[in-house]
Amino acid sequence: MSDDAIYVLRSNNEIDELDAFELTVKRTHKLSGDATCIAYSSASKEIWVGDKKGELTVFSTADFSIVHSIKKHTKAISVLTTSADGTHVASGDGYRYQYVWDAASREMKNEYGFLKDKILSMRFSNDGSKIVTTCTDRSFGVIDLTSGNTQVKRNPHEIKQVSSAVIGANGNIYTAGDDCCIRIWKGI
Repeated sequence: MSDDAIYVLRSNNEIDELDAFELTVKRTHKLSGDATCIAYSSASKEIWVGDKKGELTVFSTADFSIVHSIKKHTKAISVLTTSADGTHVASGDGYRYQYVWDAASREMKNEYGFLKDKILSMRFSNDGSKIVTTCTDRSFGVIDLTSGNTQVKRNPHEIKQVSSAVIGANGNIYTAGDDCCIRIWKGI
């Protein structure tokens, strides 16, 4: 979401640009590939689009022109997220790999492969120092971007899938699972 627009992946080849106040469609942008997810970088005023081939395409919000293309993932990109300040973008794929990118230079900052299966969700902490990730193997992981250390919690919702996770301002991790429970994890 920018100051005056919200970008929504409507189908695998179209992005709607909505007026942020009236929620009406301002423009529709056609994509050439099969998009799987999008993220908006407020720092660079760009939209990052992941696709089924594992390619990241970066578009300018001014005219929706392609400004950069990155081929690093080997499987479909399943999730994209940006840090609160918009300076970093993180991507996860259908295999298990996660990458952190500098939004301005579009250079890869970090690469991780410590989980065992498809990445379902990724969220930066408010200060941008950590990322919490959920995976289809019913686990969640935490990446400390300052030290590069990773931690994994397996089966936190027992036999149910962890569907999402966030890092609170207090450092606790809050997970929601298919067991209809929200759980709080301290010291991870």
